[in-house]
Amino acid sequence: MVGCIKNLDIFIDEAVEETLQEDVLNVIQEEILYLLLGLLEGEKIEESDIKDAVSDIDHDISKEKLQEMVTSIRNKNELVKDAFDIGKLAVRYNLKKETVNAKLSEFGYDIYTAKLLDGEKAECAIISLSSKKKLRNMNEPSLNFLKNEEIKGEVSFLCDKGDLDLLIHHLETIRRKMDEY
Repeated sequence: MVGCIKNLDIFIDEAVEETLQEDVLNVIQEEILYLLLGLLEGEKIEESDIKDAVSDIDHDISKEKLQEMVTSIRNKNELVKDAFDIGKLAVRYNLKKETVNAKLSEFGYDIYTAKLLDGEKAECAIISLSSKKKLRNMNEPSLNFLKNEEIKGEVSFLCDKGDLDLLIHHLETIRRKMDEY
């Protein structure tokens, strides 16, 4: 996800997330995401920078272990390059980063069954959408971003399956017209 909720995030479907081990999720959030951000911002992974950063943390690290870490980080960076379409993501990232328009910042829903006056039941959902001009920067501490978050708008609405079909139709129409443009 680029420019949605945070300036960059990796969305994992709930059904898939339940199947992943916690250490895999940690690698995604703590390693892959930051390598991806670096690639999108055009950062180069320099051996000397890696060595300096690791040496600052562990002054007693051996040269062999240091070289292993450099190789590991470079290999992970290559895997991230191969796994994502960096060019396409960079376009999206820069668009969302540079625009002053509000961007989708939250999406939520609650599904429930409403009991109607005549005793019938109706399945429905309340969908909530929020937008902000400034999204949370993944590098900012979580408390700092709360101070400068600007909520541009928020809307919640009730819909049934027919409304969802209509909403999906409109979104698909927008996508088709963007593809034709």
